[in-house]
Amino acid sequence: MHFIKKHLLNKTPNSQAFFNIISIVIIRSLSFITVPIFTNLLTVENYGIISIYTTWLLVYEIFVGLQVASSIGSATVHISPEKQKAYFSSILTLSFLSFISIFLLTVLFVGPISKILELSEFLIIVMVIESFSAFIIGFITSKNIFYKDAHKNLIISLLTSIMSILLSILFIFNIPNVNDRYIGKILGGLLPGAVIAIYFIIVIFKEGKVFYNKEFWKFCLPLSIPIIPHILSHVIISQSDRIMIQKLIENSDYQIGIYSFAYNFATILNTIYSALNNAWVSFYYGALKEKKIDLLNKKLINYLLLFTTLTAGFILLSPEVIKVFANKNYWVAMDFIPLLCLGFYFVFLYSFPVNFEFYMKSTKMIALGSIIAALINIGFNFLFIFPFGVYGAIIATVISCAFLFLFHFMFSRFKFKSKFHYKLKVFLPFMLFVILIIPLFYLLKDYWILRWGIGAALGVFILLRTLKNKSIF
Repeated sequence: MHFIKKHLLNKTPNSQAFFNIISIVIIRSLSFITVPIFTNLLTVENYGIISIYTTWLLVYEIFVGLQVASSIGSATVHISPEKQKAYFSSILTLSFLSFISIFLLTVLFVGPISKILELSEFLIIVMVIESFSAFIIGFITSKNIFYKDAHKNLIISLLTSIMSILLSILFIFNIPNVNDRYIGKILGGLLPGAVIAIYFIIVIFKEGKVFYNKEFWKFCLPLSIPIIPHILSHVIISQSDRIMIQKLIENSDYQIGIYSFAYNFATILNTIYSALNNAWVSFYYGALKEKKIDLLNKKLINYLLLFTTLTAGFILLSPEVIKVFANKNYWVAMDFIPLLCLGFYFVFLYSFPVNFEFYMKSTKMIALGSIIAALINIGFNFLFIFPFGVYGAIIATVISCAFLFLFHFMFSRFKFKSKFHYKLKVFLPFMLFVILIIPLFYLLKDYWILRWGIGAALGVFILLRTLKNKSIF
């Protein structure tokens, strides 16, 4: 217990990164372990319905809570600590009003919505409720990130995942008609989240004791509303490639399948970035508020070294990992991994100016950058997919992600001038290193010993450096 309190619950960036990463590892492991269980219990048609339901659930979730959780980081900086609990309960009322409005509109037009989405009216209603439950859990997760309570997020994730799996299996076994078993899987996911959401709603209102505060709402809405088109644009960037491959290439099912596999595999790197960014941003806001710029710049180099090394290692080692987890039909996807990883690396770089913009309460430009990037992605898809196929879609993604980084970096430099403490020359060597790893990968693709040797050397280097610094950042 003394070790846990000293090393894991001390709210340092190391402990926050540890809990963020271990949470992702456990949740992904649970998902992987349960795949054979659900594939045996559910039909392919069941999976199709669940997939459609999940897709539209994500869309509903973007709107249902007005993205008020995106203001939490700024609130921890610009609102005094003694008022923050009141702020949380006040903006939760705002999100609740949004949920009620969307719920009533959905009930009123459930018939047409059901036909458009090709889901039953019952599932449409369930979807709205689950989207708000997911929003509440996301709200608490954001609060825990900025209060440096990542261990609480681990507990929430574990409870939600384990209960969802157990309830889903229980409900599926109690549905006699095989064709309706998707309902059991969906309800199994809904109920644990709903119960946890209700609990946290009660806790937040009990602690904050404020249902309406004009000042808090005026602080929140200008920050949160622009995040809606921002997130929607990122959904377009991630999903439009597959849709446009389908529309622009004949007999495209195979290409879509390979692209989806490659994209989902490369997303592992993006998931690692998300875990690290959650730990970084809580430290970053605190240090920026205290004007510890020298410390930030020192930690920045450590962070860049860490993720650049992880990206390079991920690219170099990816072929053998794909061969272990996928059959030969998917092995062609390994050629797409380096460029996809480059796109995700630009997303990592773009997080630095965007985190600063959140700190400065400049979310309108965050939304504008994402909208332009989505349009760029669609435009280059039209240009590149027909002549280059899947490679064209990936190149379009890389270009749009690179634009995001350059747009936000230049905007922050122009808008905030000396307040923006990052310098482009600091990022360039790391960016160049990742770019050079890509041709090296293709040159050594058939020489796994050399690739793994380089990967091992990079791993030893970053491990020794981290141990020497006694810090991830």
